[in-house]
Amino acid sequence: MASKVLKTIRVFDGRLVKMQHVSAACKCDMTYSIWLPEEKPAKPVPLIYWLSGLTCTDDNFTQKAGAFKALKQRGVGIVCPDTSPRQPETIEGEADSYDFGTGAGFYVNATVPAWSDQGYHMYDYITQELPEQIRTEFGTEVDVDNSSIMGHSMGCLLYTSDAADEEDSVDLGGRRIIKKKKKKKKEANIKY
Repeated sequence: MASKVLKTIRVFDGRLVKMQHVSAACKCDMTYSIWLPEEKPAKPVPLIYWLSGLTCTDDNFTQKAGAFKALKQRGVGIVCPDTSPRQPETIEGEADSYDFGTGAGFYVNATVPAWSDQGYHMYDYITQELPEQIRTEFGTEVDVDNSSIMGHSMGCLLYTSDAADEEDSVDLGGRRIIKKKKKKKKEANIKY
């Protein structure tokens, strides 16, 4: 489905475009911002997906990071998606805490039916739906297949699907972290 342009801002000889589209994964309208060089490059621009942290939106990085000059110098585009589905509050407790629910989707797919049924499928959105949406909207300007993911706070915790299913490890930004298994304490067999 086509995206709707919400606004376009010229910055560092490029354009920052805030987009909105209907997301099948998140079951609501989702927004993202994308910065691309103003001049059409000779070859498609590689992308960085910037995953922001708790309570952020797609605006935080674009308004505060000051990254556009460096992106221009390196010929790289950046995509900043929202951090969670933002639909009318329909799940009990969704907006009760800053660190869970609205604004804190943790870029994972929910497994609890109440959350899963409401579209908390951020992993699928970030890794599948959004790249295809960008490919459709920006075509030959971008090289969706030549992309990296970066982030801060919860944006650094994009779990891979296989690591999320394993109890002994998680994937943090491409590094597999093995959790130490807790050793069972042996009961002392002391005789008096």
